[in-house]
Amino acid sequence: MDQEETRVNEPALDLLRKEQELAEKEAALQAKEAQLGEQEKVVQKRMRDNLYAKIPVSVHTMDKVIAVLVAALVILLAVGIYLGAR
Repeated sequence: MDQEETRVNEPALDLLRKEQELAEKEAALQAKEAQLGEQEKVVQKRMRDNLYAKIPVSVHTMDKVIAVLVAALVILLAVGIYLGAR
């Protein structure tokens, strides 16, 4: 009788082991993703700061200058398309 119970419970035990392994792997993956996300943020910040460090202007001011230049480019493209369609 004990052998029959063991055979019946064996698939359930195997399933429980697999669920536990999966939970452990998911936790490890989430921890790794969080770590990579932190590293990516640091790299992006460093690139921006390194670029702006070469110019003696604050980051906020440089952001405004870039926004104005992008807006001017968009306006010039719109005017060029309008005049070209005439």
